[in-house]
Amino acid sequence: MDVEIVKIIPSQKGALEDIASVYQKTFGSDPWNEGYRCPVCEKVFPLSCKEKECPSCAKAILEEYWPIEKIISDFLTEMAKPKSLCLAALANGEIIGFAWGYEIIVDPSIDLRLEAPGLHQLASGVYFYLDEAAILPPFQNKGIGKKLIQRIFMEQNQSNILLRTLNGSRMFQIIQKMDGKPALLISRDRVIMTLDLSLY
Repeated sequence: MDVEIVKIIPSQKGALEDIASVYQKTFGSDPWNEGYRCPVCEKVFPLSCKEKECPSCAKAILEEYWPIEKIISDFLTEMAKPKSLCLAALANGEIIGFAWGYEIIVDPSIDLRLEAPGLHQLASGVYFYLDEAAILPPFQNKGIGKKLIQRIFMEQNQSNILLRTLNGSRMFQIIQKMDGKPALLISRDRVIMTLDLSLY
């Protein structure tokens, strides 16, 4: 499959909706399953859930976990941060995946921001934080995610990389194969990982 990696700028209106759609479809599927949420019992259900009422507590109508407007708003906020970068993977001109991140300083305030108590005691200094990365489910396990991640790491200027993902997820495996290490296990089976590109 021919995949092109391109840089996305925040003013690309149509691209933002496409990225948001990929975000919804990817994180609404396995292993995240953040498609819908019950506002009462707070359980989360995949996009494939056909129920309108919460199947767990039957007390409320399910809500979208990631509304398109929220994803776009979060993306624009992230892209306003220092040395931000977003790349998209295109197949036949359609966005099938993306990765975005920005530069951060690891200090005590980062622990709260990343919900990672004690992170500043394990790492310090300036890092490129890979904030989000996703490949549509039908295009996963084809090497596209790895290609996209390697490219975003090449295009930014920091040798120290930091990211948060599910323990054992596809992203976890990609970073591990690049000699990245889990630095800290945090809530909901998520892990903070570090990668030193100067070792490459």
